[in-house]
Amino acid sequence: MLLADDAVKAAFMPAETPELAAFLQAAPQPVFNCNFRDYHRRRNIALLLQYDGRDFAGFQRQKNALSVQEVLERCLSRLCGEDILIYGCSRTDAKVSALAYVANFYTDAAIPLAAFPLACQALLPPSVSVLEAVEVEHDFNARFSTLAKTYYYDLLLARFVPALLRPSLCRCYYQLDVNKMKEAAALLVGEHDFRAFCAAKAQVTDYRRRVLSLQLREFTLAAPFNLPCLRFVISGDGFLYNMVRIIVGTLTDVGRGRLSVAEVAALLAAGERTRAGMTMPPEGLTLAQVYYPERLFASISDSPAAGSRRG
Repeated sequence: MLLADDAVKAAFMPAETPELAAFLQAAPQPVFNCNFRDYHRRRNIALLLQYDGRDFAGFQRQKNALSVQEVLERCLSRLCGEDILIYGCSRTDAKVSALAYVANFYTDAAIPLAAFPLACQALLPPSVSVLEAVEVEHDFNARFSTLAKTYYYDLLLARFVPALLRPSLCRCYYQLDVNKMKEAAALLVGEHDFRAFCAAKAQVTDYRRRVLSLQLREFTLAAPFNLPCLRFVISGDGFLYNMVRIIVGTLTDVGRGRLSVAEVAALLAAGERTRAGMTMPPEGLTLAQVYYPERLFASISDSPAAGSRRG
């Protein structure tokens, strides 16, 4: 996406807030059972991926629809000459994209790490890219080793969406009071029971999650569009099903005047999904960054505490 000016490029950088940095520094090492079916293989390789979610029914393999996991496993199985099982850092819903997705797999193949991005490019659809491959400790798991994640949700504040921007933005043609939205957003930061912001079909028993930061960043698209946009940047230690999209829908209702800040506080306390805003469309949502105890990839700073926790 094009920006009008260098000053607003910060709108497109992951949110490394003091709260997020402090949480990552203090978070304990994740502990989990490493009894994976392919754990006996010699190498554990982590991949840094990007994908355009429009072509897929989410990351996780589906019975009757194409997923990112399916095309990636097919590609790597062919490259490595063995059946590969991918472990992803997040399921991500249908049509949700990823800017810096992390996955890992076990293999006995001796392929050099530097060869994976180009080799995968030849076998993957254009909507999926492998940016980097690194060898990691054998007990690393892209999902269970995660400390926190950052998501973006992008709103185009205009009555129309230019055709080339349609895939990555959700249109909002209402006039929004962004200051009121920021006031309501501050109520959601911290550890809360977020059942009011969870889809009804979620299969969970614990609705408590910790939102480490929730920022609203305004920016303008570059010429010839010069259209105003609003980016929601939310970081947390975990998210419920559709939680980010419902938070955005609720804050948008505050901006429109359909909900007051006090009503957001009340619905959060009451845990009533019907009082919160709509579940926003998936196209505006992007998994921006995943954080681990140690820095994994040279191309991104995937841990603000990188290098400081060894030993």
